[in-house]
Amino acid sequence: MSGFMIGAIIAGIYITNSSDAVHHALNLCGSIHIADKDAMKGSLMNTIAKAKPTRFFGVPRVFEKMQDKISLVEKQNYSFLQIILNWAKYYASDYHLSVMNGTIPKYGGRYWFAQNILTSIKTVFGLEKCKYFLTGGAPISHETKKFFLDYDIRLYEIYGLSETSGGVAFGDEQIKDFDAIGRPVNGIKFKIYKQNAEGYGEICIKTRSNFMGYVNEPEKTNETLDSDGWLHTGDYGCLDEQGYLYITGRIKEIVITSGGENIPPHHVENLIKTQLPGISNVFLVGDQILKAGPCSKVQYAIADGIKRANMNAISNAQKVQKFRILPNDFTMITGELGPTLKI
Repeated sequence: MSGFMIGAIIAGIYITNSSDAVHHALNLCGSIHIADKDAMKGSLMNTIAKAKPTRFFGVPRVFEKMQDKISLVEKQNYSFLQIILNWAKYYASDYHLSVMNGTIPKYGGRYWFAQNILTSIKTVFGLEKCKYFLTGGAPISHETKKFFLDYDIRLYEIYGLSETSGGVAFGDEQIKDFDAIGRPVNGIKFKIYKQNAEGYGEICIKTRSNFMGYVNEPEKTNETLDSDGWLHTGDYGCLDEQGYLYITGRIKEIVITSGGENIPPHHVENLIKTQLPGISNVFLVGDQILKAGPCSKVQYAIADGIKRANMNAISNAQKVQKFRILPNDFTMITGELGPTLKI
């Protein structure tokens, strides 16, 4: 019997985007394990170790917590073991990155040996039987994807909404970069509405699984479903020549500069988080002024990281000019985060 691990944030409040993962697991005659209410406080890894899942789904925050735990355990290794682990991580990561670039490296038995070393690490966390690692519900950083590649784990993204009855686009082994989400499921149509010169616009979906409307909210229903049956997601992105979906953010979150340039916040936020991995959340707010901040040393370190992030900005308009540190992290209780931990 296979174990289908569902990375629930809080049991009973959020279990995947809908019940489709539960239904899929039951179709496979699989067992289902739901993390307890303290999952994000450290108990998740204990649940995983007991469940030994063959398939694992979690929102990005789940994988970030796993990343923190694995990193902590790794730092406790002796120097000799760390050298062996780094060797294995190099070949695992290089193998997957080469596959993404369309080549199969010839390592002889080195990749096989690296896999066996990393499997021993996975066993500690109950992940040795897991074949598929799936994530969705919110954007996931390049850093987290790369971290798990080092452990011979490739994260596949799922895109879907409650209004589409679950996932409508899935990642696959042919994806060439970390920005691509995946390709539409057979029978599901995508189009980019009001696309600009670069091909970006609102993502629209047409499928028999689209919902019929919001209960007692005809105006909201008409805004979301047009007369031709296309569901307007409110997400901003594009489709490439191979049909892969890219998402840069929500239309309502797009920052428009005085020069008329549209800036997707997610891209800028990811640049900063890449340079400053110790930061929990980054939120681009345009030209608003936020008042808060810690000591001058922390301010200086963050300012230096933002300078490095600005060096990779696509244009001057996308360079961060000012920042403020909020006194508290974003949480569901205080209203900054939704059930899928999106801002």
